[in-house]
Amino acid sequence: MSPVTRVTSIAVAIVGVLLALVWWLPTPSDDSIRLLEDDHDRHVYFMRGSFQPLHAVPYLEVHSEYPEVATWFCAIPYLFMDAPSDPKAYAGKPPAGVFERYANLYSTTMAICLVLLVLISAKLCEHFKRDPRWALVMLLPSSLFFGFSRYDALPVLIVSASLLSLVKGRHLLAIFLVSLGVLTKWYAILFLPFYLRYIAVGLKRPWLPALAVSAATAALVVGTTFISGGLRYAEIAKEPNAKAKIASLPAAELPRSLAAVAEKLPDGIRDFATGGTRAALTPYLKQSGRISNPGGLYQQISQQWFDIELGSPLEATILRILALLQFGIMILAIVRIQNPLQLARYMCLATAFFVLFAKFYSPQWVMWTNALALLFMRNRLLIGVSIALDVFIWTQFSIVRGTWLRGPRNPDGIIAYSDFWYHLYDVRIALTAMFTLLVAVAILRDAKDDPEFSPA
Repeated sequence: MSPVTRVTSIAVAIVGVLLALVWWLPTPSDDSIRLLEDDHDRHVYFMRGSFQPLHAVPYLEVHSEYPEVATWFCAIPYLFMDAPSDPKAYAGKPPAGVFERYANLYSTTMAICLVLLVLISAKLCEHFKRDPRWALVMLLPSSLFFGFSRYDALPVLIVSASLLSLVKGRHLLAIFLVSLGVLTKWYAILFLPFYLRYIAVGLKRPWLPALAVSAATAALVVGTTFISGGLRYAEIAKEPNAKAKIASLPAAELPRSLAAVAEKLPDGIRDFATGGTRAALTPYLKQSGRISNPGGLYQQISQQWFDIELGSPLEATILRILALLQFGIMILAIVRIQNPLQLARYMCLATAFFVLFAKFYSPQWVMWTNALALLFMRNRLLIGVSIALDVFIWTQFSIVRGTWLRGPRNPDGIIAYSDFWYHLYDVRIALTAMFTLLVAVAILRDAKDDPEFSPA
């Protein structure tokens, strides 16, 4: 048995046992200790994927803030169960038996993604001349918990598969996959400039065909939403009481500039163009208006560390700086990326910057960084910080959240979080910052061996 097969077999055994427990044990409530799973996001996926049993058009008739591939993925469990065709079943509290079936099937699809992720990671480790057992980092507590309860194992799997394709010289397939990853979880957009740079410098291949593949992938996926939304909107516009039906659509309203352009179009295509544009823009308009949440660096700075007035010039300046740091890291793609190890390190650094400086925070993001860090972690401190970050996030989100240490829940249902809870976010930010610094140090040490390295 090869080392990769052995590691994958271990993953199958661990994930299989835990998945059986997910199916067998009842899911704890939000106010309880939750060791394996939770229902919060799976309830959201239950609603986002309901376009399948409702035979409706996603984005136009069934709201979703996720990119296309993720939204379509939410509908997969419905293919293996009987689900109600009444829209009221997906509004508010869902029928217990139906939702439980959906949640278990959803966790099963994610368990498959987790096992495949370990397999791909083991193959990457082998290519990077590392022990394939490093792939078991993806079975640390946070990765397992969020692997069953969120969908982040899917984009991480797609990104890892694209990296494996790239280091094997299949650069067009790699670009296709990473572009698909962008349309699953938008953080993967960070990797496109690094891929193009590696293709040009490391593989000495033209990068324009790769860029064309990326654009074609995006056009195909987003175009599907545009066409389906446009056709359905045109149908609704011809139905009795069309104005009321259009007004009730969950799709985002067009910005005024686009709405003005649509009004000038000929009658034959106006409705199609309006509906298609509304459907295609919905997830992007939703995400662009997303507000900060507790745990993100912005709220810690503005509300916990300092008392900064909402809507003040200082608040706007902080948000601009964070956005610049979060996405500006892509400028490092101007460096010479000559080998896969350099590429993996830059990808990991870009992901760490995205996670650290995001104005909002999601605990499952630790899966993104671990999947890349395991490919080059040799420094004991970096290894320790990476593992500590995963275990710490799981401890806060799964254990402390279910105890009195989090803070009481008020009669109106809102949680009055304790100072201790917010200090835990400070620890998470500090660990993430240390992880980011250590990855940057690894890049600098590697760069010094490059004869064309410049201290700038």
